Amino acid sequence: MQPAAYGEILAANVRAARARADLTQSAVAKRMRQLGARWHFQTVGAVERGERPLSAYEVPALACVLGITPDVLYLPPAGMPLVAFGDQAVPAQRLSIVDDSVSWDGDDISVSAPTETYRPADVRAVVHAIREELRRHPGGESGWAEDIPVRRPGKSR
Repeated sequence: MQPAAYGEILAANVRAARARADLTQSAVAKRMRQLGARWHFQTVGAVERGERPLSAYEVPALACVLGITPDVLYLPPAGMPLVAFGDQAVPAQRLSIVDDSVSWDGDDISVSAPTETYRPADVRAVVHAIREELRRHPGGESGWAEDIPVRRPGKSR
């Protein structure tokens, strides 16, 4: 099986989630505008065709709009073993969990099959454990995200 380009996976996931939510492109764009994004129905179409990437801000906002979680948008479907980033085919599980399949020697990438394969339930358990660890030790003297300023895209201070 040939690896799918990551941009194609993301576009297909957005199309499928919008169809499941039974929303038009215009409705998605209107909801995204209410969450601070400058979207129009053409934006939705460009995302669904893989012509426009999503920003880190837009992924969780779009997930809220579509009534799903962000991982539904950015993870490849079950059974897809490899994902292509440029010329590199990366094991799909690497998008969910840090394993030994991708390593770096300076700026040179090395990709190999992971020594362990995880089931989706195992991945979720590890992700939850990491989140709990981050909540206990958020990195710094302040508490969990209290000092993060809330800003909307396109708004200046």
